Amino acid sequence: MKKYLILLVSLVSLSFAQNNQIPSQADMQKMMQQMQEVQTCMAKLDNNQMLSIQKEAMAIQKKLEQMCASGKRDKAQEIAKEYANKMSNHPYMIQVKKCTKSFETNMENDKEDTNYEKVHVCDVGFDIPQ
Repeated sequence: MKKYLILLVSLVSLSFAQNNQIPSQADMQKMMQQMQEVQTCMAKLDNNQMLSIQKEAMAIQKKLEQMCASGKRDKAQEIAKEYANKMSNHPYMIQVKKCTKSFETNMENDKEDTNYEKVHVCDVGFDIPQ
């Protein structure tokens, strides 16, 4: 849970920094209120489900790394697309997205989702936190 909050604070701070803006006191208060709402919402989620998703993501990461290293780029790309679609439709991830919706609107311009139609999974690196 704390990892999510630290990540969100970092992303919002980075968002302000990239736009060369210093957040006002009102912006900071709003951000703190949003973080509290996110924390309350995330506390309702099943931690075991999160751990299961994390374990699965690490296994997929390892599989993709091996496939990319052995030249099976097309198959790795296919698996990455399937997994991305699976996760975007997973009930837990849908709830996480709902919990963090208030931050999404603040960082809409800073979004860097990987579009596997344009970028190959073997070329982006694997940075899933351990």
